[in-house]
Formats: sequence, structure tokens, C-alpha cells
Amino acid sequence: MLLRPPLKPEASVALIGMRGAGKSSVAPLLAARLGWPWLDLDAALSQQTGLTIAELMAREGEDGFRSREAGLLAASLAQPRRVLATGGGVILRADNRLRLRDAAVVVYLSAAPATLWQRLRGDPAPGQRPPLTSLPGPDEVATLFAQRDPLYRATADLIVDTADRTPAELSQELCERLAPWICTT
Repeated sequence: MLLRPPLKPEASVALIGMRGAGKSSVAPLLAARLGWPWLDLDAALSQQTGLTIAELMAREGEDGFRSREAGLLAASLAQPRRVLATGGGVILRADNRLRLRDAAVVVYLSAAPATLWQRLRGDPAPGQRPPLTSLPGPDEVATLFAQRDPLYRATADLIVDTADRTPAELSQELCERLAPWICTT
């Protein structure tokens, strides 16, 4: 159920959620259905800096990384009608949550911690993502999920469970569920 219509006709769609939820896989498929451009914020930050996210966080720390992320989010949301795959921690800053709510229909791609960990274990480029705690992988996912899930839910207009669903299925469902507001195909 969509909780509110977009505030502006040029609103974008922003996908939020934990690592492994499917944001980077769903975004290009949804964008193709909409005929809109799409942007993966983590990939764009890597391209801008020439560093992986892990290298960028090691070099600038989490605060430096989050500042870059906030700047790119603001610039991206200033562009009309695009699909954004955000980083998992974008919702940690209150100003980012407000920007998202103001300029986008926010979709929380949700999955249980066990599902997220299973997907992350199969990541073809695990070194691209830095560890965010000193905990073992499954414990880190569970801990971050417990911290972030309330923020994702509070920010989202739409919550979609991604378990046992392909990116193509998810993009089709999103297009159908968002049709009254944004979808043209």
C-alpha cells in the first residue's frame, strides 16, 4: 500500500534497504520499465573518486563517506524522474531521510537478516563493501538490521519483501503498485 502520493510531479523513486536487499539489481529494471534514467549511489561515488566504497571509507572514515553520499543524494534528487539505488546507510542521516521523503516515492526493499546474509555470501565482489562492525558477518547483518529497519520503515512509502523473488518480478510488482502515480508502461 502506498502511504502518500509523490509531493511533486517530477518525483523520483528511491530504493532503500540493507545490503543484499536487491536495490542495485532492481533499479535498472524498474528504470527500464519507466523509461527513466537510474543511478546507483555507491557506484557513482566509486566512479567519482576512483575508489571502492571500502577504500573510500578507509581513507575518509564513515563521516567523510556519509558526507559525500549526502551530497550526491541531494544532487541526484534535484534531477527529475529517476530511479535511485541508495546505499544501505543513507537513512542514517535525518537530512537524507527528509530529502528522500520530499523528492521521491521511497520504496523499502526488505528481507530478513538470514536472507540478506545468504545473498551477501554469494556477492561476486565482496571486497567492494567494507565491514561496518567488528562482528562476524551474520551477526553484523542482524545488528545493522535491528538498528536500521525502524528508520527504513519510517522513511518508506512502500515496503516490499524481496525474499524468494527475482529482480524482474520485483520491478514488475513495483511498476504495478506505483502505476497510479508514476508508471507509464
